[in-house]
Amino acid sequence: MVKSAEGSLPRYPRKTMLLWGGAAALSVALCLGAAGCASPQQEASQDQGSNEPQGIVQTVEGDEWAAYLPKVTTKPDGTRVQKTPYAGMNNGYFFPKDWNLYNTYYLNADQRGCSSCHELDETLMATMDHWVYWGNYDNEPIRYNDCMGCHDAYGVSLQNFQDAMHDHMNSTTFVDMGGNCESCHYITNENQFEMWDYVKYDVLRGITDVAADDVDVDITWNQDEITPVEKMFVQKKAKNNWGTTAWFEEDDNIFNTYTVTFKGEMDNPREMTIQQMIDEFGTETRTIANHCTINATGGAYIYQAEVTGVPFKKIFETLGVHEGANMLDAIGVDGYDIPMYTQVALDSDPLLVFEMNGERLDLQQGYPLSIWFGDGVSGGQFTRYLTEVNIAHSDDPGGAYNNYNQGVFGDYVDPKTKQPINTPNVGVLTAETGQIFTAGQPIHFEGYAHAFEEDVVKLEFSFDHGATWKEVPVSGTDKSKWVYWKMDIKSFTDPGAYLVKIRVTSQDAEGNLHVNDRLVDFMMNVE
Repeated sequence: MVKSAEGSLPRYPRKTMLLWGGAAALSVALCLGAAGCASPQQEASQDQGSNEPQGIVQTVEGDEWAAYLPKVTTKPDGTRVQKTPYAGMNNGYFFPKDWNLYNTYYLNADQRGCSSCHELDETLMATMDHWVYWGNYDNEPIRYNDCMGCHDAYGVSLQNFQDAMHDHMNSTTFVDMGGNCESCHYITNENQFEMWDYVKYDVLRGITDVAADDVDVDITWNQDEITPVEKMFVQKKAKNNWGTTAWFEEDDNIFNTYTVTFKGEMDNPREMTIQQMIDEFGTETRTIANHCTINATGGAYIYQAEVTGVPFKKIFETLGVHEGANMLDAIGVDGYDIPMYTQVALDSDPLLVFEMNGERLDLQQGYPLSIWFGDGVSGGQFTRYLTEVNIAHSDDPGGAYNNYNQGVFGDYVDPKTKQPINTPNVGVLTAETGQIFTAGQPIHFEGYAHAFEEDVVKLEFSFDHGATWKEVPVSGTDKSKWVYWKMDIKSFTDPGAYLVKIRVTSQDAEGNLHVNDRLVDFMMNVE
C-alpha cells in the first residue's frame, strides 16, 4: 500500500484500469467535447488512435505509479503539506491491490488550480501593473480567492478577469504542458464550469466525514488576541511600483520634524509636528483590527494590534470645521487617499497612530504616522505616512474604487453571486489547508471572524461536508476588534484526511442576519 509521498512504493504488475461504465463515459465525453477540452486519459487514448471503449484508460507500468503520488511539500519550519488526499476507487476494477491514487490519477488534482503551476507571489511581482499584498501567517499567503477579492472592487470586471485567464489557452507553454480547460475548471454533469479551487474539496475522494455531534472538539473565542508585527500582511508591490519607495529613514528626532497639515473648509487650519500633537492633545492606546477592504473569503489580509496615537477628535474640535464639510480625505506622502464621509470618520473615533504593539511603526506599517479608524471601518481607509487631512464639501458620489460609501466597510460583492465577499468573513490563520498532523495527537489551529460594521453573532463548523454543524454563539462583541477563535480536535487520531467547513453569521444594525455564501474549507491529513 502507498503510505506517503515520501514512503516506498511497491512494484505493481502492468495493469489496465476500467474506470467507467459506458453511459457515464459517454456523458463525460460529451461534456468535455462541448468544452473543447479533454481529460489526460482521453487525450492519451485519442492520440494513440486506440479503438478501446471510452471506459478503458491508459495503462501504467508498476513503478510509473510513483508519478501519481500526492505531492508533499515541506515548509521552512518543517511543516509538511499535502493538498490532495489519498483515495481508492469504489466503482472500478482491474487496478492494483490497495490502489489509492484516484485523486491524483483520475482527477489529476495536483495539476489543477493556479498554484499547481505558479508561485502566485512571484508571478504577480513580475507584473509591473499589478498590486501585491502578502499575508505572513502560517496559512497560504496568496490564493485564487484573493485575486477575486480585489479585481471587481478595483475596476477590473469579472469578464476582463476571465478573459485574462483564458489567454492561457493561447500560450504555447501552457498547451505543451498539457494545459486545458480542466486545469482551472471542474466540469459538472450539468456541463457547468466551476472553478477547481472553489469546489475541489467537494469533489476529491478519501476525506472522512464525521457528524458534528461525534467530534470531540473544544472551540473558544476572544477579542484580545494581538498579531505579532512579523505576521501582519503587507504591501509588497504597488501598481507600476507606485508607493514602494522607502519614504523615510528612521530618525530619532522625526517626531519634532515631521508635520501633518489639517486644511479645507475650516476657520483654523493647522500644521503640527507629531510631538506638538502629543503635547497638546495627549495619547490613547487601543486594540483595533485592521481588516483589508478587499480581503477575500478566508483571506489573510487582517490583523489586530495594540496601537498608540493622538485622538483625532480632539484635533478636530480646534479646527472650526464648517457645517457643510462632509468629506474627510486622509492623504499619505505617497499620494494614497480614499475619502470618506466626515461623520462616518468621526463616529469611528480615529487615532493618529505612531506606535504599534509597544514599538514605533515600522516602514511597512506607515512610519512615522498613520491614521487608524475603529467601529469596523476597513483597513483600506488606514492611510500610511499620513501628511495631510483635508476636510471639505463634495457632492461627488465617488469613483469606482473610492466610492465614499462602498469599501469603507468592506462592502464589495462577488460579481457572479452578488453576495458580499467578506461581510461577514472567517478564516484559518495558523495552519495551511492540507497540512499533515501527527496521528494520535490533538489537532490545534486558530482563526478569525470579522464583519466590519456588523456584529459577529455565530460561528459554525462542519466535519461532514456541511451535513451537520457545531454552533458557537458569539455575543457582546466590539466591532473595532476581530473575533479570534481557537480549535482543538481530539477525535481525528486515525490516519486519513479530514475536512472542516467554516461559516460565520453577522447581524446588521437593523437586526438582519447575514451569512457568507462561500464557505471556508480547511483540509487536514493525519498520519
